[in-house]
Amino acid sequence: MEYDFYRTPDGYFEAEFSTEQEYFGHWLTYQLATDKTQIVELLNLITQLKKRQLNDHKIAGSEYSLYLNQDEAVIQTNASPLEKPELKDPEDAADDEDTNQSDDMSELDPESLKNGCGIDDFEKVVKAWLHFIQNH
Repeated sequence: MEYDFYRTPDGYFEAEFSTEQEYFGHWLTYQLATDKTQIVELLNLITQLKKRQLNDHKIAGSEYSLYLNQDEAVIQTNASPLEKPELKDPEDAADDEDTNQSDDMSELDPESLKNGCGIDDFEKVVKAWLHFIQNH
């Protein structure tokens, strides 16, 4: 996993990940943030999963949900992949009928709404995040 942690000029901690795992960056920055208690609880959950004391666990957030099992971590956006945009004006609907078939971007591939990695890699990232916020 490619990532970078930094502190903004106004003092906030941010995590930035490569495009393939960009949701992890958002999740660390906004969900975990600097809540050390929550981070330690997450590390304890990961330990329990790796020791086979738990099969899986879900942490639901406002924008993203984290799904953990004994092998992997998956972060999925809570946005619905099947939401249809509303038309601006009913009269425009007749004009748009010809383009609706090719312009149907509203049905996104569900795979594009999630990022995943191995549980070991995720544990390393969470530990690195904790170390970063404690020392900067």
